[in-house]
Amino acid sequence: AMQNGDGPEGDGVKFFTYEDGGNYRGECAEDGKRHGQGTYTYPNGDVFTGTFVMGKRQGHGTYIHQVGGRFEGGWMNDTMHGHGKFVFQSGTIYEGAWFNNNQHGTGKLIEADGVYAVEYTHGKILKKQKMEKGAEG
Repeated sequence: AMQNGDGPEGDGVKFFTYEDGGNYRGECAEDGKRHGQGTYTYPNGDVFTGTFVMGKRQGHGTYIHQVGGRFEGGWMNDTMHGHGKFVFQSGTIYEGAWFNNNQHGTGKLIEADGVYAVEYTHGKILKKQKMEKGAEG
């Protein structure tokens, strides 16, 4: 349940603190669900900034993990979906297709030793091939 919603901050932007310690600043539907642009801070310190549709992450958004790592890209029905880029805590970057919170489809993996063309199915890597220098673009 929502606590101490301290009223609109212009243009339908509200600030809520939740009982679990999370908080939200952004646009809401009339029933108080997160709806539109906003930033939700999770109880563990993770932060999502982007678009919500009736409480669910949908459209473009950035999720920053408090322990390190961040995702920027598409969301559908509260999951990472479509094209997105994940920067892992290790510094490795995956940029490519996502489905249901997993790497799924083709993309590229940027590691310390080079750039790889990769293909995943539901988070499991199928193919990984080093790209020639200059072919990264």
